Amino acid sequence: MRALRLASALLLLTACVTAEPVRLEAPQAINVSFLLENDVPFPAEVITAVDDILKARNLTPVRVELDPATRLSQNRLAVLTDTETDALLVEAQAVYYSQLNGLMRWVVSGKVSLRTKTGEIFDASFDRPVFLRRINQDADDALLQAQESVTGAVVSVVDGYLRGLLKKDAAPDEGASDGIYFALVDRFKNGDPTNDGQVDPADPAAFHGGDLIGVVQDLERLKALHVSSVWLSPVYAMRTDKVGEHGAFHGYWVTDFDKVEPRFGGEIALKTLAAELKKRDMDLMLDFVVNHAGYEAPIVKKRPELFHQNGDIQDWNDPLQIVTYDVHGLPDFAQEREETSRFLIETHQKWVREYQPRRIRIDAAKHIDTLFLKEFTDAMREVSTGPLDVVGEYWDGNADALAEKTQAAGFDQVFDFPLYYALTQSVCGPSPDLSRYGAALTLARIYPRQARSLLVFADNHDLPRIHSVCGEDLSKTKLALAETLLARGTPVISWGTEVPLTGEQEPDNRADMDFDKRTLEEHIKALLALRAKYPELATGPTKVRTAKKTLLVVDREVKDRTLRIFAAGDKPHQVQVPKDAELLFGTDDCTVTDGLVALAQHEVCVFGLPTEEAQCITRPVKFSVEGAPSDRDVLLVGSAPELGGWDPGRAPSLSLTEGQEEVFVDLPCGEVFEYKLVLQDEVGAMVWQDGDNRTLFVPGDGPGELISPLKWNR
Repeated sequence: MRALRLASALLLLTACVTAEPVRLEAPQAINVSFLLENDVPFPAEVITAVDDILKARNLTPVRVELDPATRLSQNRLAVLTDTETDALLVEAQAVYYSQLNGLMRWVVSGKVSLRTKTGEIFDASFDRPVFLRRINQDADDALLQAQESVTGAVVSVVDGYLRGLLKKDAAPDEGASDGIYFALVDRFKNGDPTNDGQVDPADPAAFHGGDLIGVVQDLERLKALHVSSVWLSPVYAMRTDKVGEHGAFHGYWVTDFDKVEPRFGGEIALKTLAAELKKRDMDLMLDFVVNHAGYEAPIVKKRPELFHQNGDIQDWNDPLQIVTYDVHGLPDFAQEREETSRFLIETHQKWVREYQPRRIRIDAAKHIDTLFLKEFTDAMREVSTGPLDVVGEYWDGNADALAEKTQAAGFDQVFDFPLYYALTQSVCGPSPDLSRYGAALTLARIYPRQARSLLVFADNHDLPRIHSVCGEDLSKTKLALAETLLARGTPVISWGTEVPLTGEQEPDNRADMDFDKRTLEEHIKALLALRAKYPELATGPTKVRTAKKTLLVVDREVKDRTLRIFAAGDKPHQVQVPKDAELLFGTDDCTVTDGLVALAQHEVCVFGLPTEEAQCITRPVKFSVEGAPSDRDVLLVGSAPELGGWDPGRAPSLSLTEGQEEVFVDLPCGEVFEYKLVLQDEVGAMVWQDGDNRTLFVPGDGPGELISPLKWNR
């Protein structure tokens, strides 16, 4: 069985689609064109893979050859599209960088665009480093290596279009956004006091009486808030006694995986909630715990063969201990064993069949066998009667590691911890710097489904509440929430953010919802209403226009216009705004006078304006370092794949030229990059330069080559 799982995981790494495709009932033609901007033919294998994706969705590809002299994407799409037929354009460019450890390093970047016959545009970008073995291999070989990124972008664009097409008749003008609301059930609302059991609202570690009927009673408010989905903390039958001073009310200490917790209302209450959500065209998200059982859970004694017996994790850097040892004493499931895998899959398939969630969250995914996760996610989709997204809670601040886990485990989405850390540090940290948030924002391109892979958030039940992180400064909290709710991906709002609740550590960060004080509700509602009006905010391209410590200007492309987001940090700014811009979000202070908008401290203004064609895809950047040790290898290591994804082994190295260490790197336009200089000493050890990360903004306009002079001693 283990060998079969390994084979399945290896197959996953070469597959372009893991979920059931969105399929039209009747066949529909679509004009398709492929352009590789290297004067070589597009690889036939990639074209065939794209054709297969379209045919699986009942789209019939009609090949159209474009005149190479037609240069701009919008012009190419206009040629491809007619009044009867949609068009799909796949553009790519492969750029050779350098030799690295005997391999030829290329970066393949490009864009997939779908233009409907009515003029609506859906698109997704891709960007992937590849390594070729032979020096005579060319751009088409590089693109073939990056086939999975191309097909992933095609799936993202085409399925996004088809889902909207299939739902168009049912979608109201003032519908929900894509926002998810997280309710920690016991802390939300007591809708049925008869099921309370022993409660003590004065004790922050005790149960407080919240239940599923309480969630039902608040659905109208949540609907008006423009959220589309409700995520529940675990609702299995759970431990009710404390462990030391730690309360059990959160639900992650499961005692019976087959039952709904009675004090939450049991199976009847969960079915009622599922039905009431469906009535309102809202979705249910369930929280699945498959890493461990609760302390002293009956199943541990009844079926000890299902568990590891290795004791607590001692070395949190040991990958074997992370997966096969206990997390803080919680009995650890041995998912690599056939009997354990079967128990967990069959048990949770019952939940999917019974309650038909739209999403399921996998708790503590970092501690779970990856091969089992792939098997588990596939098994859950098999029994769902509708679309089912599997969300992994993989706690890692490294975007490369998170993207790799997303692919290997078969997750549809993951929580964007790299963006969370960048958000809290850049807005509310001790040295705020909005450019760092810009750097994390543009990393969506490295994930299997780009922005569709990511859930963005400002806090949750395991983290300090955002209002506490921001020092209870309401203006900073509002800025952090605006940045979150205007980001690519799917936003998650934790219960009580609208209050706003405070709390640095457990159990203070798990306080009761306060329905009488909702200071930030209108702020959140206005932002989610903007997402409801422009659903492309979830997946539309993100381009940074200005990135400074106290000013970030970002363009988000939606339909036939651009939303320009102006955000000021710890100081006010006056910023130029195009004369035809329309204010879509912001206070009365977001008034344009003489072509300038005056941004107050921590203020966000969003304007709509006509879309401008990008002036460049990538730009050559020359990094030159003065004063670097000449007898050591110097590496340029940073956040993006072009800079190694924080892995020195994949980063470009500098060479000595006229007394300076320098290197040329082609970087995507309209992005921000965090990086550091790293020395490799005589024994091969990596010595990272002290101090904060450096940042570089690559603008989309201006002269071709960008020069970044650096001093070794800052």
